[in-house]
Amino acid sequence: MRTLLITFGCSWTFGVGAGYQLGQTEAELRAHCYDRRLADTLSWRGQLCQRLGWSNLNFSSGGSSNQRQFRLAQETFNRRDTKDFLDQFDRVVVLWGITSTARNELYSLAHQSPYNFFYGRGEPLAEAFTECLVKHSYDHDYEVFSLVRHMLHWNNYFELLGIENYWFDSFNTHHYQDWMAHFRGWEESASIKRGEYTDLKGTDWPQFNDYAMGNWSAAPEIEDEIQRLWPDQARHVAVLDSPAKPIERVIDLDITPRDLLSRLALDAGYSTARPTGYFRSIWKEVNPTMDFLVAQGLCNPYSLHPTQLGHSRIADYFLSKIAINNQL
Repeated sequence: MRTLLITFGCSWTFGVGAGYQLGQTEAELRAHCYDRRLADTLSWRGQLCQRLGWSNLNFSSGGSSNQRQFRLAQETFNRRDTKDFLDQFDRVVVLWGITSTARNELYSLAHQSPYNFFYGRGEPLAEAFTECLVKHSYDHDYEVFSLVRHMLHWNNYFELLGIENYWFDSFNTHHYQDWMAHFRGWEESASIKRGEYTDLKGTDWPQFNDYAMGNWSAAPEIEDEIQRLWPDQARHVAVLDSPAKPIERVIDLDITPRDLLSRLALDAGYSTARPTGYFRSIWKEVNPTMDFLVAQGLCNPYSLHPTQLGHSRIADYFLSKIAINNQL
């Protein structure tokens, strides 16, 4: 059986620093930190595919934002030849790593291309974006809510294509389940308005869903009657007759913490609860859990990314989730 593994994510999926050897200096690590050939071989995705005889189509990259990964997915699956390529395989598996919400991608006139950046990274263009966005637009909780919407969309898309997909948190556990309450609240609001509309509805009025979505036409006198009795109260309300799908396809969704950083530490015997705070995955970031992983040889001491051994443990983790059981 020919199997294709498609990977999306950031440095923890790409394999930044996977070639680190004990005793190397920071300068020596930097010399090969982003070497694609090393990453393709030594990262968990590379090791996983070597063990299973799979092929890998990788879109992850060091420092990538969630926004960049969603753009790359849209560009890839909108290509005319993508389906023909995927049809060459008997099984297609997508593993998608969610990264820090403190990153973004915007179009840059200076670069004439999309520009991926960290909030507070320090370079002039990133600082210019950060000053505006963090001050006026960035909210972590809303970013997680936005992730849920994207994840629900791609779950539906991959299901229609017959593609097996999984989500995982790279180095922070995000509470996706909490945001499903917002979808349920919209559905309850729609249900109330549907009931109110039905009570008022004349025989010549359109059905509630058609009215709310603007998919209707009627005689002028009927339009006047509706406007008088029901003055645009239901427009643009979510009007699905069935509840929104729950968030699915997230590996270990009901386990906290579930992110790779935490699982790597806990599986190695780390007994201290994960400290509060949001790990941004920037070089030499202070984090007690990371100190433990470095001491165990599972992450390097400079960029704080998994070593080859760390990637091997992560490959073991994914192997138990997608290759043997073939389902969550």
